[in-house]
Amino acid sequence: ATDSALNLKAESAEQRAAFLSQFGWKFSQDPVEVTEVIIPSDFSLGYTEYAEMNKASGFDLEPYKGMRAKRWTYDILNYPGYENKPGYIQANILVYNGIVIGGDICSLEQGGFMHSLEFPSAPSPSTTAQ
Repeated sequence: ATDSALNLKAESAEQRAAFLSQFGWKFSQDPVEVTEVIIPSDFSLGYTEYAEMNKASGFDLEPYKGMRAKRWTYDILNYPGYENKPGYIQANILVYNGIVIGGDICSLEQGGFMHSLEFPSAPSPSTTAQ
């Protein structure tokens, strides 16, 4: 399980950087955004899919329904096919009481993609220009 292998501490910038680095990501040291979010009490279809994606990676958002968390967003600099192109791919990590409870990697392009925090083994099929 992910929680036995990963360090989930995220109280400081160093801990958040160490967390993302565990997956092999290179990223902007300063977050592009830090915002407070509320994990929905009732998961919509979209949030259910997001929660299931996280659960497959070992993160369970169910216990955090209705809770306030912080979302830290970083530009990813080494996504396959987007190396050193800040502003295209971002990592989001959800932090509750200094512990990572979930997150994702997403493309900011129209028709982009979202997947778990794991480093992809091959470029996403949707990374090709439309």
